[in-house]
Amino acid sequence: MDGQTEIVLRLKEGEETPKGTLLYTLKGFDADGDKLQFGIRTSSDSDIIIVETISSTEANIYLNKLLDREEKDEYALVLSLTDGHLGKGNFVTQSLLILVEDVNDNSPVFKNHQNSILLREDAPLGTIAHLEATDADEGPFGQVVYHAAADVEKNLFSVSTVGEKAVIRLIGSLDYEKQTVHQVKVLAVDRAKEGRVNTGTAIVLVRVLDVEDRPPEFIRVTPIARITENSPVGTTVLQVMAVDGDRGINNKIQYALVTSNDNQTLALDPFKMEADTGKIVTASVINREALPFGSSSYIIQIKATELGSYQVPVPFTTTEVTVIISDINDETPTFKRKLYECQVAENAPNNTPLTFIGNAVPEVFDYDQGINGTFLMYVKSKSEIFEITPKKATNEATFSIKVKNNTQLDYEKIKMINFTIVAKEVIKNNPKFSEVPVVVHILDRNDNYPEFTKKSYEVWVPENCEVGTTVAWIQALDEDSGNYGTQGVRYTNIAGSIAGLLNIDPISGILTVKTAGGPSWDREQAPRHYLSIEARDDMGNGNRNSVQLTINLEDVNDNSPLFIQNKYEARLMENQLSFEKFLRVEARDADLNGTQNSEVEYSLVGELHENFTIDRTTGEIYPKYPIDFESIEGPEEENVRILYLTLRARDKGSPSLYR
Repeated sequence: MDGQTEIVLRLKEGEETPKGTLLYTLKGFDADGDKLQFGIRTSSDSDIIIVETISSTEANIYLNKLLDREEKDEYALVLSLTDGHLGKGNFVTQSLLILVEDVNDNSPVFKNHQNSILLREDAPLGTIAHLEATDADEGPFGQVVYHAAADVEKNLFSVSTVGEKAVIRLIGSLDYEKQTVHQVKVLAVDRAKEGRVNTGTAIVLVRVLDVEDRPPEFIRVTPIARITENSPVGTTVLQVMAVDGDRGINNKIQYALVTSNDNQTLALDPFKMEADTGKIVTASVINREALPFGSSSYIIQIKATELGSYQVPVPFTTTEVTVIISDINDETPTFKRKLYECQVAENAPNNTPLTFIGNAVPEVFDYDQGINGTFLMYVKSKSEIFEITPKKATNEATFSIKVKNNTQLDYEKIKMINFTIVAKEVIKNNPKFSEVPVVVHILDRNDNYPEFTKKSYEVWVPENCEVGTTVAWIQALDEDSGNYGTQGVRYTNIAGSIAGLLNIDPISGILTVKTAGGPSWDREQAPRHYLSIEARDDMGNGNRNSVQLTINLEDVNDNSPLFIQNKYEARLMENQLSFEKFLRVEARDADLNGTQNSEVEYSLVGELHENFTIDRTTGEIYPKYPIDFESIEGPEEENVRILYLTLRARDKGSPSLYR
């Protein structure tokens, strides 16, 4: 069988050698001429191939399973050949060795590693972790290099390959207060130089441990507080709150007053601080009229100190607050203008502030003190399109009007909105208030797209059209105003197979032929073209839209019929009214089928046309009457004389063309 000591096949693993691949064709012979049977000796691996007999002396070997080098890299099989008889010499074997070659079908896989690392925020720069990945492939396919993923913070961490491991290094300073957790994504990539390159991924979380390096921070401070004169001792003025600047440590905070008003001449400071709560209360009854120099306020400096800190000096911070002493209620909240005009763009997002027109100052005052000078501000309107901020103020406020519900801010529906804003004192008994009208002008924005008058356009143009021929009129409308609307629509681009052969008027949208003739205008070569027309508003610089234009080329009679053969031959016995074999000619016209441009009729021309006749429609040719061999002039060869007929094929188009 085959005359070889051993058959050796080298096959690539996986889909490189699909199941069913023909691996080898066996050939055998038998001196007795008996019919041969090819087979494979049963073993644990014998099902990897199939032996299929294709003749009495040949058989094909096919792959029966996909190969996986990582599972098994070689198969030793024994093939058999027998003539069906028992006895010595009637059975032979052949060794078959299948070697599986590697392909890059495995990705690097990281070994078990530490998924989370804890670092102090003052950790020194240097190596923080080692990772290792393996690849089941061999050669360059199984060699791994390491990189940092694109989203790794390159200013803090680096990843490099050292030996067979990935080394993660800290290269920048950590800051717990900015970020407590960092993610380092490490990529393991094999060294395949061509074809598929496989990648494995590992993620290491770096958790930052806080250290004491920041002073306390005030997180709640009322810059200005008010109390009425004659308030009882212990009245709360305000309360502050501070926290440890090191968020992960949170030492307890102690509060104290550093100074009070330098100008006051009272023997006792009128305020005291609760050290644990941060609350400032009155320490004595304050008579506003008794304050020196007509002063009605105190400036207080508050100190917040960390308790339990090991830092020297002990960390602390300070802030200032102003306490205003209020008098009785005898003023009305007053707006600085009697009318406010504003403007805002349509579709402005919620919380967008309105722009005041002219020199308008959006301020309101109440010169009373304390609660008597505290007032609420709100919009009085049937619709809740706008809101005012702040909603509450004391003594004076510079207010802003913001969009609350932008669903009605549509210039195409409404261009002006009127409403009233109110400032009303918060006291329950006879609160004073004032109102001021507001006119809001809605500004148009380019929020609509050009819309074409048709979902798509389809036109028919003669294939022999000339330069300047109008192809189509494209029209788009836009609901916006001015240049954002229809008047600013410009037709800016043509895309498609014959875009370069056309012109479009940017203003009117009229599409005309720029270059005529050539294969693109030949219906027989390209009967139809698809184009995309772009329109943009804002004089061609704004929102864009596009529409499909289909140009169908109308057929014109520009092709002559062509016979499908250069010549036709037939034999005619003398005095017979039919040829030995049926004679029929055929011509075809490339113009549009089913039209007179492609409908062909046949005729005979020349000296012999009276001796024969042709069916004008079918092209069948036959003699009109018997022909006498001896009457035919010309040379004679083997009792044959030749007659030459001239045929004409003409179409029925206008003008009619013939060949």
